[in-house]
Amino acid sequence: MQPGKPLLERINEHLASDELRLPVYSPVAARLQSIAAKSEASVMQIGHVLQQDMGLASQVLRVANSSFYAGLSKVATVQAAIQRLGLTQVVNLAVMCAQREQFRSQDTLIAGYVDRLWKHAVTSAFGAQWIAKRCGWRELAAEAFMAALLHDIGALLLLKVVEQLRAADGGQNVPEALVCEVIDALHEEQGGRLIEAWRLPESYARVARAHHGADINGAGTLGVIVRLADRACHKLGFMLAAQPAQHHVVLSAAPEAAALGLSEIALAELEIYLEDKVAPLAA
Repeated sequence: MQPGKPLLERINEHLASDELRLPVYSPVAARLQSIAAKSEASVMQIGHVLQQDMGLASQVLRVANSSFYAGLSKVATVQAAIQRLGLTQVVNLAVMCAQREQFRSQDTLIAGYVDRLWKHAVTSAFGAQWIAKRCGWRELAAEAFMAALLHDIGALLLLKVVEQLRAADGGQNVPEALVCEVIDALHEEQGGRLIEAWRLPESYARVARAHHGADINGAGTLGVIVRLADRACHKLGFMLAAQPAQHHVVLSAAPEAAALGLSEIALAELEIYLEDKVAPLAA
């Protein structure tokens, strides 16, 4: 690799090279999703898989007992968490907790980016789930959660590439503006490719590839839901770049809000939910 080359060119070369190390999708998460997709999925089956990874099980219980679910009694077992929160929600939480391990870095520069990206992923996921339910598409809520959790996964891949390039260069500094510019240019397509490599549903890959497109007409209901959740998180400052909240942005003016028929009151409730309830959970 040649440090004198533009960062975008070096990243594209690395993405096409044998040196690329793709993030690995959690096998436990894949197993849980496979079981949950079956009509005969049971509490016992999900509990059995989680109990084989006690670290993951303990994380799920920590989230289930967090202030996010304040007012509910504490649970001590995965089975109790499933009975209280529902099988689908516990699977979502387990996948989220398993995915968290990907958002870590020993590189102090990259660590700041991946922490902010993780907060964006989690707030987007719960935001999309909230929007789906509020709009009456409860059958889409679980899918919206996962699609939103993964919609910016291409940014994670690109940050891992930058991390590898920095290691090869002896920790050469990369300006934030340049990192964000490169990610803006590449993360949608790379996210779609990574989701396909992980053999996850094609609907997630479609959302990842088109969540910033100018035209929402072809996005479908799932895509529009994720796009609105993404916009809400950007407005609140939950984004890759270290920027303050953009409270001057009017979310009700977004075409996604109009397409979903959400009122200003509902959108204000969404913002409060993300700031007061979800953001602490992501931290």
